[in-house]
Amino acid sequence: AVTARSATVVAAVNGDFFNLSASYPSGMTVIGNRLMSEPEPSRSALVIGADGRLSAGRFTLAGAWQTIAPDGTPIGAVRRFPGLNRPAERSSEMLMYTPDYGRATPAGASRNEAVVRLDAGVPGIAAVGSVTGTVVGHDDGGGTDVPQNGVVITGVGSQRAAVAGDLPLGQRVRVDTSVGGFPAGAQAVGGGPLLVDEGAAVASPSEGFSLSQVAQPTSRTAVGQLKDGGYIMVTAEGGAQGASGITAGDQAAIMARFGARLAVAMDAGGSAQMVVDDWPVVAWSSPR
Repeated sequence: AVTARSATVVAAVNGDFFNLSASYPSGMTVIGNRLMSEPEPSRSALVIGADGRLSAGRFTLAGAWQTIAPDGTPIGAVRRFPGLNRPAERSSEMLMYTPDYGRATPAGASRNEAVVRLDAGVPGIAAVGSVTGTVVGHDDGGGTDVPQNGVVITGVGSQRAAVAGDLPLGQRVRVDTSVGGFPAGAQAVGGGPLLVDEGAAVASPSEGFSLSQVAQPTSRTAVGQLKDGGYIMVTAEGGAQGASGITAGDQAAIMARFGARLAVAMDAGGSAQMVVDDWPVVAWSSPR
């Protein structure tokens, strides 16, 4: 509702699934050519093309950084980072934080961080692209300020050594991001599963979800596009509103019956919300 008011939009629904305890999205977010969160390869993301056409896809982030000479020649090992703008989920992994994450990185033990000021001076990184910069700071406990014109590279556990050893102050570095198959100029929000494809309801939609997530009747939200190009957003009430709720299979049938060419599910249960003209059409007890 806050987002709807600030943007003065006509209607809004909830978006991607997310980690409730740490408050970060489960799938990819791309806005204004900035990759804000990494994709979840097992789940469909809703893609909004530059021409307004909706599509869906399962994507994987191939992120990497490498030290370079002043003339741009690669001189160091290629270091992969699978994590973007989220807390560490494993005892050993490489992460990257952009200004889209927030003011500072998460604090935590067993980590080294390098602050990189980007040459372009533009906040964030693209879903597909390459940027260069210079290491301007270090930290070994997290809670590092993320510069508005840079990124923070974090090594957790056994990945600490690569950050500490490869990225001294003044070192030049290149950051490459590639979300394979992602359309140029598009925007995206994670979600899933895919419900309607080419006008037909997907049989038993599941993807990388548990049976309880797709088969349990509950409140659910879906976003789609009609054959004439118009958009359709549907939120069904569930137990929180005194209704019986629907399954993901029910969602697929409903969206196809409404004439959707394509439809993707968003978060369900207590997250399922809809606001029209600043009015919460679907009541909820504790907005997330």
